[in-house]
Amino acid sequence: MSTTRLELQRDDSRLQGNLLDQRLEGPLQISEHGRPQARLEYRDGVLHGTSTLYHPNGQVSALMPHAQGRPHGQARFYSDEGWLQRTINYRNGLMHGKASSYFANGQVAEQACYHEGILHGPLQRFHPNGQLALNSRYAQGQSLGTPLTYDAQGHTLDEQGRRPSRLRIWLDNWREPRDN
Repeated sequence: MSTTRLELQRDDSRLQGNLLDQRLEGPLQISEHGRPQARLEYRDGVLHGTSTLYHPNGQVSALMPHAQGRPHGQARFYSDEGWLQRTINYRNGLMHGKASSYFANGQVAEQACYHEGILHGPLQRFHPNGQLALNSRYAQGQSLGTPLTYDAQGHTLDEQGRRPSRLRIWLDNWREPRDN
């Protein structure tokens, strides 16, 4: 087995890593103008381990786990100010499990579930104050009915985005008496 240091430079861009038997092995670092752009982990020539991507200001942009060249595990994405924007779970290269987006204050903005890359299960969006804004369900990427929407105080909204009148609420909930 032969290990070779890999260093490439073009203008202000630089790539540094190692080759083991002509395949990338270990960390591969990419920088531009002396600032890190990415740190990628390789095993036997394919991405394996956590890749770190950076914003131009040096803050971490993404932490992306890989297994055998595919995204696998929980990926985390950050704003250029450093706050967590999104988490996504991957399995064998496909979104699988919970995906969440966040407001700058850390509150959950959206939660969704995926099954082998397809939206499957609940999808919920929230107002910045934490109140539910939208509640819907999906099966194999298809919506299961009309989503329910809510204002920032938690009141149900109609299709036009307005609070329904009390009469409309009563009519929607009215049922004929049952025969005993």
